[in-house]
Amino acid sequence: MVLPGATIINVPARRAKISLRGCDMERLSLQFYYQLGAQLGPVARANVTTALKGQVYFAALAIKPPLRALLDQVESLKTCRDDCERLLAAIEQMEREFNPQQLVEPVQPADFAFQSVAALAARFEPVLMADLNAQITYMVTQKAIYDTDELIEHAEHCLPESAQAVIGQAVADELCQAGRCLVLDLPTACGFHTFRALETVLHNYYVEVCKPANPSKKLSSWAAYLTELYKVEDEDVKKVYHLLYQMKGDRNDIMHPEMVLSADQALGAFETGKAAIIAMAGRLSG
Repeated sequence: MVLPGATIINVPARRAKISLRGCDMERLSLQFYYQLGAQLGPVARANVTTALKGQVYFAALAIKPPLRALLDQVESLKTCRDDCERLLAAIEQMEREFNPQQLVEPVQPADFAFQSVAALAARFEPVLMADLNAQITYMVTQKAIYDTDELIEHAEHCLPESAQAVIGQAVADELCQAGRCLVLDLPTACGFHTFRALETVLHNYYVEVCKPANPSKKLSSWAAYLTELYKVEDEDVKKVYHLLYQMKGDRNDIMHPEMVLSADQALGAFETGKAAIIAMAGRLSG
């Protein structure tokens, strides 16, 4: 049965925020807040002198899960917490008192549970709005053709699956950090993490193609790796050598504190680093 004037709103969003892999940063679910507001409004502005009990009951019942999620998940909302808890308690009290046979009965002045839910929702709504307005939120801009969520969560997905399968978790983590720095306009940090990822792959590539006696021993410098690669008589290795040689100057520069990358330079470092990793990944066994 659909009650007169009832509004049915489907709210699949049950999480106010989503934790990101490997960091304290969290992504807010704007859908959650939009839908909470859409559901809260009819309860807060319910005319309890003309509304039916079923209308108030089902509208209030729908906001219970998002209100609980708000309390459990969003610690930074301080001002509205007490009002949110009171509203939840009132809804639960109304549930205990509700009789399904009263669905189409009008709310009476003596129906304190229904009156309380409407009054507390009306009180909670502006306090929530003020609390949300005080939250520190930012919007990040898209970088080149990259999807922002992927750069923040899984920047290693910029590599083909065949490369992802062999680079190892340490390289994937460095690329993830590089992607986040690129998104958040930390260009020098982006370059730093990109070259850290690249150097790990470089050592593994050196071990694969040069077959050193001590594979676990890392060479002293980028130049030392290039010297060893130059000795290998293989056309593909020569191509990798020339690519890495062109990048050597940028890698050395970024190790100096006075070196500061621009946003464009960071994107260029990320792209060339990705190209070099892909070029070397074909010889890695994972």
